[in-house]
Amino acid sequence: MATRFVQQSAQTILILLLMVVPISLGFVTVVQAHGGGYPQISNQPVGPYRVSVWTQPQPLRAGSQAHFTIAISKPLGKPGSLAENAGVPVLGADVQVELIPLSGNTSTLMLQAKSGSGINKLYYETDVEMPAAGRWEVFLAINGDEGGGSTMFEIEVEPPSTTRWILWVSAAVIGLTAAWSARAYQHGTGIRKIILVLAVTSVLTVSGSAAAAHLTGPTLPAIVSSPASRFWPFGSSAEPDLVIEVQASQWKWVFNYPAAGVQSTELNLPQGQTALIKIDSTDVLHSFAVPDFDLNENVLPGKSTFVKITPLESGKYVLTCESFCGVGFADMLADVQVLPAKDFDAWLAQEKTKQLND
Repeated sequence: MATRFVQQSAQTILILLLMVVPISLGFVTVVQAHGGGYPQISNQPVGPYRVSVWTQPQPLRAGSQAHFTIAISKPLGKPGSLAENAGVPVLGADVQVELIPLSGNTSTLMLQAKSGSGINKLYYETDVEMPAAGRWEVFLAINGDEGGGSTMFEIEVEPPSTTRWILWVSAAVIGLTAAWSARAYQHGTGIRKIILVLAVTSVLTVSGSAAAAHLTGPTLPAIVSSPASRFWPFGSSAEPDLVIEVQASQWKWVFNYPAAGVQSTELNLPQGQTALIKIDSTDVLHSFAVPDFDLNENVLPGKSTFVKITPLESGKYVLTCESFCGVGFADMLADVQVLPAKDFDAWLAQEKTKQLND
């Protein structure tokens, strides 16, 4: 009976350790779904096409996967015509991506981006593990039925994250503790002592790995939740500090602050306060995406989308639309400005006075 009790206790604690440690590390790691990311070039003319490129995660790191998303469209009208901003996605093109290191002895990487492999079938996508940190030149060559063209831009790759080593150290501690428990029981160590050691090791390993990962790993500058998210808060504590109504249309954003009667073309948020954002599309499918916040929500016409954002760090970020809503979708950008609470209140009051006088 005692043997079975020890075995069950050890197994339970070890299983919890194996589950909780990776989860605790995963919460502080920026992970994004394919089909978007950080904009590198936006609606740039490349031969007969217009091209946009996103990368993720942000920042890119040596030793980790880098994902490239490429959108190619063909304008239907000539510059200056009524159809200049109308276009269709280009499928079936040959898209070559060449990554050239600007320093060190790393070899050039040759990739082919393919459509139909990601969530959005209108994008071309490819993945690669970045072998070294530093500046890289990205050369993009496109050939399709309408002709070909090329462009280039640069990316910055950061050194590897230390969270990977934290995970290995945690796993080693778990293994050593398990080995000691089995050996200690064989040599007559009491049940209570073994359970106590396992419990203390569990607490120290989980809390220590989570704290170290938080200090050394990448963190998001905002807490984001939506009704589809497990982090969506309920009850009285869910009351936001302010409500912002957003209108998405080809190819612009409009932000309304109904309590103050203010309208803006940029999204201003107060640091440390929770904003409930209600987003509506006036025409076609859009997406409300802030790559630095790991946020990307679809916005369907006729159906409101709700997002709660609590910015943790002041600064300037970028709002993009990552759904193909016409040839101008890559230019559907807006500034996201996170201000200290006092500065936000001053901006809101100034805008209210200004718009009342207009």
